Amino acid sequence: MIREYSGEDLVLLGAMTIILLFFLFFSITSRLRRQFIVSSLLFVTGYIFFLVGMTIVRGWDAIGWLALGLILYVFGMILHVGIVIYQRVKIRCEEQS
Repeated sequence: MIREYSGEDLVLLGAMTIILLFFLFFSITSRLRRQFIVSSLLFVTGYIFFLVGMTIVRGWDAIGWLALGLILYVFGMILHVGIVIYQRVKIRCEEQS
């Protein structure tokens, strides 16, 4: 089955997997676990949609699955990074006052 995909697809899927594992590891080891639930859920859902669109669905329908998965994946990443930045700024403002 892996022979069907070009190298770009496998590189993209590998990069998405590594990013997902890093973010999930960070959210599990963080003290802010409860705040990362929504972003982690978006991350995993987007990854699953992208994987389904790449492997199971064929034709023009696959583009919709891929696009929706990528949008959810990126939105989860932005939300995750936004939460981290907000918490760091909040802590820094509390220390200064």
